[in-house]
Amino acid sequence: MLCQKCNKSTATVHVTEIHAWHGAGSPANEICAEHLCENCSQLADLPFAGVSPPLGGGVWNLINVTAKATCRPLIQCHGCQMDLDEFRRIGRLGCETCYEVFAEQLEEMLERMHGATHHVGRVPQVDEDRLELERRTSELRDLLESAIEEEAYERAAGLRDELRALGVDDEASPA
Repeated sequence: MLCQKCNKSTATVHVTEIHAWHGAGSPANEICAEHLCENCSQLADLPFAGVSPPLGGGVWNLINVTAKATCRPLIQCHGCQMDLDEFRRIGRLGCETCYEVFAEQLEEMLERMHGATHHVGRVPQVDEDRLELERRTSELRDLLESAIEEEAYERAAGLRDELRALGVDDEASPA
């Protein structure tokens, strides 16, 4: 997970504040979570600032810092009531709705694990020519869409013709 403040470094300090608790799964719960990298956590005014460290410091020296953690709403699946912390702890989703609710966190996790958010390797039992055709078609459609947005209609017509030459008719292409 990336730091929520700088969005560059890996978050290593995780702070959770419970402002109001109305029972497990209650939508009225007020829970604030902040995930920071070491540098940003040293600039944050966390609730433990000013507390004297017990027995030599350690973690307390890291926590004893200077800016306020911002509250974030509790992310919870409306299908199975699983929250983000439970998903992180268990490592599995509770239902099909979780994929939509936790989409941003899943994408971040997959990118961290695999270095990408889409498959770029071989696909078993798929014809290489067909795979290349699908890749080229997708690329041409993206180019066509951007040409239409830029109002470059001559370029868009050329891209449309190239799609048709590949045997693909595109509904978004100009007439």
